[in-house]
Amino acid sequence: MIKRILISIFILFSFVFTKAQLVVNTGLMTPTQYVQNILVGSGVTVSNVTFSGDFNQIGEFDATGTTPYLGLTNGIILSTGDVNVALGPNNSGSEELGGGNFGLGDSDLDILEGSGIGTNDAAILEFDFIPTGDTVKFKYVFGSEEYPEYVNSINDVFGFFLSGPGVVGGFSGGAANIALIPGTTTPISINSVNENVNSSYYFDNTPFTSAQTIQFDGYTTVLTAVSAVQCGELYHIKIAIADASDTSWDSGVFLEAGSFSSNTVTLSSNVDVANGDSLLYEGCGTAFIDFVRSDDTDTSIFYYNIYGSVTGADYSVSADSIVFLPGEDTLTLSFNAINDGIAEPYEQVNVELIQTICGITDTSVITFYIADYPQFNLVVSDTSISCLSDSVPVWVDPIAGVNILWETGETSDTIWVSPTLTTHYSVTASDTCGIYSVTDSAEVTYIDPSPIITTTPDSLGKYCPQDSLILYASAIGGAGIGGFTFDWMPLGVQSDSLAVSPDSTQMYYVLATDVCGNTATDSVKVFVPNFDSLFVEILTLDTTICSGLTVNVAGQISGGVGSYYSWSNGITNALSIDATPLTTTTYFITAEDSCGSYQQDSIVITVDVSGIDVDIPDESINCFNEIVVLSATVSNNIGPVTYDWSTGEITDTIVVSPLVNSTYWVEIQDLCKTIVDTILVSVPPFDSLDVINTGTLMIACPGDLAVLSAIVKGGDTAAQFFNWSDGLSTYVGNNINVYPNSTTVYSFVVTDTCALMTDSISVTVALPSYPPFSIQVTNDTLVCRGDEIKIGVEAQGGAGHYIYDWKGLGTTDSITVKVNELSTYDVVVYDRCNNYLTANITLDEMHPTANFNYEYLSDYTVEFHDSSFTDIVYHLWTFEFQDTSNALNPIYTYLTQGEQTVSLFVRDITGCTDEITKTIKPDIYFYVPNAFTPNIDGINDVFFIKGMGIDQFEIYIFNRWGNEIFYSDDIEISWDGSYKGEFVKNDTYVYLIKAINFDGEEIEQRGIVNVMR
Repeated sequence: MIKRILISIFILFSFVFTKAQLVVNTGLMTPTQYVQNILVGSGVTVSNVTFSGDFNQIGEFDATGTTPYLGLTNGIILSTGDVNVALGPNNSGSEELGGGNFGLGDSDLDILEGSGIGTNDAAILEFDFIPTGDTVKFKYVFGSEEYPEYVNSINDVFGFFLSGPGVVGGFSGGAANIALIPGTTTPISINSVNENVNSSYYFDNTPFTSAQTIQFDGYTTVLTAVSAVQCGELYHIKIAIADASDTSWDSGVFLEAGSFSSNTVTLSSNVDVANGDSLLYEGCGTAFIDFVRSDDTDTSIFYYNIYGSVTGADYSVSADSIVFLPGEDTLTLSFNAINDGIAEPYEQVNVELIQTICGITDTSVITFYIADYPQFNLVVSDTSISCLSDSVPVWVDPIAGVNILWETGETSDTIWVSPTLTTHYSVTASDTCGIYSVTDSAEVTYIDPSPIITTTPDSLGKYCPQDSLILYASAIGGAGIGGFTFDWMPLGVQSDSLAVSPDSTQMYYVLATDVCGNTATDSVKVFVPNFDSLFVEILTLDTTICSGLTVNVAGQISGGVGSYYSWSNGITNALSIDATPLTTTTYFITAEDSCGSYQQDSIVITVDVSGIDVDIPDESINCFNEIVVLSATVSNNIGPVTYDWSTGEITDTIVVSPLVNSTYWVEIQDLCKTIVDTILVSVPPFDSLDVINTGTLMIACPGDLAVLSAIVKGGDTAAQFFNWSDGLSTYVGNNINVYPNSTTVYSFVVTDTCALMTDSISVTVALPSYPPFSIQVTNDTLVCRGDEIKIGVEAQGGAGHYIYDWKGLGTTDSITVKVNELSTYDVVVYDRCNNYLTANITLDEMHPTANFNYEYLSDYTVEFHDSSFTDIVYHLWTFEFQDTSNALNPIYTYLTQGEQTVSLFVRDITGCTDEITKTIKPDIYFYVPNAFTPNIDGINDVFFIKGMGIDQFEIYIFNRWGNEIFYSDDIEISWDGSYKGEFVKNDTYVYLIKAINFDGEEIEQRGIVNVMR
């Protein structure tokens, strides 16, 4: 772009480029908003915007400062996957995002791709537009993950399909693809722009590094899609991109914001005013008006008008017309307001551009205003200073758009000064255009300080150790402003007063400092006498007494200042007292002195009042041989305790074992009191022991379960023990499980250890007698292979309740089996007592075997040869369309060639059958002659190929220079020795045959053929 400025004032802009990331957003706008708000520039009006694809396949991008630089700052992006696939770093050579989920391809892209493999995941943006010029264009960049791996292969495809008046192309609706290599009719693609072909339009974004902010492995430089159009006519454009063949290795196309435009001129303005407001002031600042066209190929002249409330005396401009030269797309007109010194209201300025668009006059107007330059007042502030080392601020009230200059050379609103005497500082304020200025001054008054005089008491004294004294300091003189600071030593405290409480006599010093750093010193002495600490103590130890006794309590006291003391019973200034408490009491002695010291000691005199008590509960026993422990538990006693039982024992616990109800007593005594307690031990009566006989028990089989259970009455059930015995074994307990193998008598004995009694009974467990156990099975037999037959077993005698086991084939008395070979079937039969018998049945099979061979007599005719055995009496052949034959070795001609299915069914003399089905197909072979004589004599005039087992066929014939002179994909078509309507000369020619048999196997054969006339 060339920009020509028609004025002599230049503004220099500096830019700092920093590494930035590609930013992609989806879902923030509708497709219509993407086109109208981002893509479209000047000179076009769009309508009927549609988008086909997933909404994650379209979005907006910002590529400012990307590394490497994309070449486009911002715009919209379409992708074969989610548009976020474009985000760097380039950390993958095959990135895909969301691919395979976005639907079908596009018929125009299928044509453009060219291989016939088809497209997927298409993203298609379409809209109508009306241009206001004779050209439409926009800028774009195409990138892909299929760079560089799929160069010269099947790869992703995109196109810009334009249709409308004057456009002729081979795509739907007569559209033409305008995504072309500059200066050619070649479409932009991975195969047409890469590192080897048209490399000047290609950027290689590999190898992978974290510095790359774009994921695509390669992309084009910035290209322009451009086409001639007719002004004011309706056109349609389809912008489309899709995956080819697969749905992975995504690609994308970036469309520059505002670049979709037609060749018209637009206006924009910028009013450059010193104080930053929206007006142009007389004599200050410039209004810049930009004229921008989209087509820069020719020389164009545009005229403008200036009208409004201004006159020619109010302004000056840099040119009276706008002249665009070839290569220029932007020109700037500068407008200045003249300072006429006349007070006026705002004056309106209208700059009008008149141009012809599509034969219609179009007017564009930009409006701004001229105003008189405003005047201002300067306000300064006076101040004072009192210290030689100080600096103070001097300032003026800020005024927007005004320059400040102090006599010191400083230009800020506020300056800092340090005068040593009263001084005036001059300041001048002027506007940036040099039209108006004001001068004033600020006064700084210097105050000379006088000497400092400090005041403190000379000395102070303490009466008590804990006394705290307040030391005060004051000062006069000095700088006279700002007050003083006071530093006390040796404590380092800064205050005009100080609280002290030294343990010994101490000197304190104070340093007074004014705001200018001038100082003066004074001192105070604090006197402290020697003090002994107050101490009090009770010499008698804590003690225990009986109620009514007296104890002498003695104490001592020392130290303190003017000390006195007292006892808690009211006696004062006595070092001992006699105490006769009725209950446990604590006695205190308290000492205090006139300085507030306080000390206290105490003694506890415990008074014991006996509340001795004992609780021995009555007891009972359950058995005649049981013992009872009687234990006396004493509480609330004073001192040691003695015991005296009615049995003569003197311990706290005794053991008794009475046979009848008995009463016992015990006498207990502590230091002050004696108590007595009595205890009754009860002995219960018992009923006589008796066992009831339950009679004989029956079981079905030897080893079956029998439960031995006896009913016991009387005695103490908690102390009874049970025993069963068969004479050989003994079983402890009642309800005993036994498993006798024959009739058995069991004896039962119960022993009561509490009532000291026993009793017994006998119980018989009996077994029944069964008839002999036997089985009978089906006889062995002979059957055809595959036939089903029912076999069974019959059981008699034993304990009954039979169970059958056919070794996994069944559990009933009969089963049905299918016979395919000589087989033996075993069966086991169990009765209820688990006695069992076994038997087996043998079944043999008879069968013929069906089989055949075949030979292809031609592509369609096959001869079949029966090889079945043994004793075959019947044949049934089944061919295509259910054709049949009963011949032994039939010959059959098929209507179609290739793979066929044949079945043979046979039956032998016993009536048994078999069947076999085979898939047949011919073996592939060629017959190729090595010479022919194309002389039109009717003998060997053509070169032909014969063969069999061929599903697909191609033949190529080349001359000795490798040029193809004949091709056919039909084996029935022969070569007559001509090329392009004329016979070839006698020579040796090379043929290449490519064929595929009915198994899909590819076969190639090369050879030579001689042409001889």
